[in-house]
Amino acid sequence: MKIETLIEDIYAELQKPDSDYHHYMEARAKDSVVIQDEVPTRERSGLRFSKLGETCLTKLWLEINEPDSSSGFDGQTILKFQYGHLIEDYLLWLAEKAGHSVTHRQAEVSVLGVKGHIDAIIDGHLVDVKTASGYGFTKFESGSLGDDPFGYAIQLSSYYQALRDSVPISPICYFLVVNKENGSICLMKFLPHDILLEKYIDGLQKELARMDNPKPQIKPVEDGKSGNMKLDTKCRYCNFKFRCYPETRVFDYSGSPRFLTTVSRIPNVPEITTKVREKVSINED
Repeated sequence: MKIETLIEDIYAELQKPDSDYHHYMEARAKDSVVIQDEVPTRERSGLRFSKLGETCLTKLWLEINEPDSSSGFDGQTILKFQYGHLIEDYLLWLAEKAGHSVTHRQAEVSVLGVKGHIDAIIDGHLVDVKTASGYGFTKFESGSLGDDPFGYAIQLSSYYQALRDSVPISPICYFLVVNKENGSICLMKFLPHDILLEKYIDGLQKELARMDNPKPQIKPVEDGKSGNMKLDTKCRYCNFKFRCYPETRVFDYSGSPRFLTTVSRIPNVPEITTKVREKVSINED
């Protein structure tokens, strides 16, 4: 089978009268095999492949050297990560049930001591599986990562560069993305960047080693015309935002928190108190 028919084949598998997709849920309930590389913890850890696209070196340095300064995640956010992993795992299972070749699931790659796990190779193509909100899904559906604030392009390119000499794979990679709001799936073609991976990793490791108690790299942005300043989009998702900007105040805009570093005009919405601000969940993608 060809990867180009993957989405329609998955939907067709779900529509079969005799499809046993419910057995997947039963099996996973008894034996969870989800790899949790992407769920941040407070444990000190080194550089990983999943972090190679990180554009904020301060965040990387803090994750390695000051994990305790992370504000951590509340139960709601941890659950969001968990069911994201389950959906991704389920999608690969469906792809295989639909007749596609799905190999090297969670296969480990290692370069200069930096390790990571790919999602899978489907029909000979390296595939990175993701879940997204409706808003985030449109980016993949359009075929463009835009400014790519989370470094997905570098990450997938790095996995490809690490694998291509040892595993026969196509030079065309894909992002397989499911809209967790309505069940839509898209398959975004991606041509890996030409990276000198060992040189890139070695340079990154040396740069992190030279850093000492770094200052915030990403500056706040204007919050409309109010005179207030708020955290940049990327910083909103960072567990070290209160370490970098301890003066940040959090306001609840219809269930969506807004992180203000400068408050010239008090918003006419409830403020989330400092006692609970470190447990604020980010629900957008």
